[in-house]
Amino acid sequence: ATFRRSKLDRGLRHRGKHQVLWAFYRELLRLRRESPPLRFPDKGRMRVTPFRDQRALLVERWDGDDEALIGLNFSDRPAAVRATLRGGTWERVLDSASPEWAGAGTTARSELAARGDAGFTLAPHSAAVFALRTEPMTNR
Repeated sequence: ATFRRSKLDRGLRHRGKHQVLWAFYRELLRLRRESPPLRFPDKGRMRVTPFRDQRALLVERWDGDDEALIGLNFSDRPAAVRATLRGGTWERVLDSASPEWAGAGTTARSELAARGDAGFTLAPHSAAVFALRTEPMTNR
């Protein structure tokens, strides 16, 4: 009886909250595979900023001109965070608080316009990933 109860039911990944979690993990894996800053875990190209009072972390990762910013909120309250970022437009590419992932609703903006310093709010118990949008090179 214990063995049968302990067996993994692979069919759950196609139903309800299990399906949402399965899709979320697949999206995380896709981001890691396709984003150079997330693909290679190199501590020399990473900066971590703790926000102890808010129980939040910001993780900045880069690889050449590609940059990613990961905000993690471990609190049951929204967390206001600030970072000094390379100038440009940072696009939100993932937010666990989004209704798409069965979250209560995102508080992070869809874009951050950084001119050195940018602030945003993370929803409770959430993670958000931003990527620096690089403009395509044009012939002059």
